[in-house]
Amino acid sequence: MRLKSLVSVVFTFACAVGCAGPSGSIGPSAGGTQSFATCPPPPAIPTPIPAWLAYPPNGSTSVSTAIGQIIEQGAEEPPMSGLSIVISSSAGKVPLGAPTVAPSPFPSPFSSTPPNYGTTGPYMSIPLPALSPNTAYSVVQQYTGWSNNPPQCSATITQSVGGFTTGQ
Repeated sequence: MRLKSLVSVVFTFACAVGCAGPSGSIGPSAGGTQSFATCPPPPAIPTPIPAWLAYPPNGSTSVSTAIGQIIEQGAEEPPMSGLSIVISSSAGKVPLGAPTVAPSPFPSPFSSTPPNYGTTGPYMSIPLPALSPNTAYSVVQQYTGWSNNPPQCSATITQSVGGFTTGQ
């Protein structure tokens, strides 16, 4: 019976010390208690317009390795600090030229600007070097956005724009 009482006293003491649950601090530090990390509210900066791949049309196959440009709508206007368009394949990222206003009419297979699928940004041409044959390319936009994941309160956000595959 004495052992049972001793176990009960030890459990009661241990629970009194450690069973209180979270209290907003994680233990003593030089200045008293240390608070849990939190992120401030999200900043009042706009999220970029979702872009979409207009040329070559998203999902195209047998695209020329000498296409010379992609045309996408949205995301580039107004220019956002930290926003980038990335084209990559299994071989890595493709170096891109500076975006300019898209040509009119669009290159083949379009004879005119394709319909607007709900986005409001302008059409932009992004110069490309020669691409590799028989390769799948993905086009994404990336920007730094708010993330409530303390201590990281920002993160790189990646949104798909589209993709295509080159031919021979």
